[in-house]
Amino acid sequence: MTFSDDCTQLTCPHCGEPKYLLALASGNTFEGEIWSDSRQWYPMLLTPSSIQKCPHCSHYFFYDDGNPKEIVMEVWENAWVTWRLFRNGSREKQPERSPEQLAQLEKEQKIQDDARKNRFGDLAYKEIEEAKNDLIDENCTEEHRKRYLLSFLFAYNDAQYGRAHSKKEDIPEYYQERFREVAKDLIDLFGEEKTLTAELWRELGNFEKSIELCQSLIENGKDVGVVKQILERAQNQDSDAFILHFDKDG
Repeated sequence: MTFSDDCTQLTCPHCGEPKYLLALASGNTFEGEIWSDSRQWYPMLLTPSSIQKCPHCSHYFFYDDGNPKEIVMEVWENAWVTWRLFRNGSREKQPERSPEQLAQLEKEQKIQDDARKNRFGDLAYKEIEEAKNDLIDENCTEEHRKRYLLSFLFAYNDAQYGRAHSKKEDIPEYYQERFREVAKDLIDLFGEEKTLTAELWRELGNFEKSIELCQSLIENGKDVGVVKQILERAQNQDSDAFILHFDKDG
């Protein structure tokens, strides 16, 4: 994974202040994981969180609503090249910089520092629960509602199982109940004939419902390799999310 010298700027729709995030120059899917709850985790190909928290006003917003745009660090990049030449023993005289160039360099270095601090804006499940007041109302689109609910599901299970560089937690009862509510809301949104729905019934401990749906999905030839893994665990009354295993063709 290689980070770009440039970064992404988001503009908070609440206060209008900028938030800077790291940008990838290149990456790969090495050591990636795909989980039964549809969470995809590629440690060498990280992407910004779909929900962001403003570092200025502390309100939350969807990534796309922050009008993301690339910030090109031209002066900062030139300074970095100069430093590398000096480090490698170059005795070439360096050009003097005007006060304007120095001011721009200082500004760009501050942006880089902010981007490194914010990284990709990942949020914990408690923050995503807090974000509900900013994101979910009667005007919320179905797509945004799904995105919010999936973000909570993934962050909750990250903490539950210590995955995606998260620390494993003993989750308070309030958030366990919120997980159950979120899972049921996702089932309503996605409908019955979905692999994720079978998985969520299993994680909720409704093994009979999960088994029934898995058998229907297999009969209809939908995601058979994945569904069989969910079915096996439902039959064993195992409600934990798990890493999916694929054969050489899958």
